[in-house]
Amino acid sequence: MQEERGYGFFLKFPFTNVPALLKVILIGFVPILNLISLGYILFAARKIYEKNYELPEFDEYSLKSYFTAGFLGLVIFIAYMIIPIVLRFGLEFFLKNNIASPANSFMPSI
Repeated sequence: MQEERGYGFFLKFPFTNVPALLKVILIGFVPILNLISLGYILFAARKIYEKNYELPEFDEYSLKSYFTAGFLGLVIFIAYMIIPIVLRFGLEFFLKNNIASPANSFMPSI
């Protein structure tokens, strides 16, 4: 039988391990080290996906794995964003160079 979890459980879930939560929040403010926070979030998401409803431990032995997971998460995010970035800058170039301006159209101006 599959166990149902309501919204209340998932709102309380981050506070099941308050010391780890505070460490992750504080490290999240430091550039480059915030990849550790991203990795911790990814590990927590994986545990939830596997139906293990406990936050991962945040200790000095797992920092390297959290940093690696955060870095890989960042690389995947950038890879997914390449197409929107290229489209945005291509459209900006297209519009700035007046390629679509009325002066370049075939319609006679009145």
